[in-house]
Amino acid sequence: MEFPSDRERLLVEMFYQTGDSPFICGVLGHATLDALQEMETDVAVNADEYFTKGDGTYLFDATSQPGQYGEFGRCEILPHWELELLLYRQV
Repeated sequence: MEFPSDRERLLVEMFYQTGDSPFICGVLGHATLDALQEMETDVAVNADEYFTKGDGTYLFDATSQPGQYGEFGRCEILPHWELELLLYRQV
């Protein structure tokens, strides 16, 4: 057994059904509630990008991207979560 904060990966399970907002139904790893809410908001806005296989449960490998800043400190790419689809289970 290991502590969630010791895990290198963050696995996030989300449920998606057409017409409803997707939601997180499982997490394995270390993440704050704010970070999980950010992910949920992002996938709700961009559902067609993330849930290409239709209604069901999706398992994503989530990676925090710190963003990119120019030489004068201007943010060029906002910090964000990158989600890579690992598994899909149809409803």
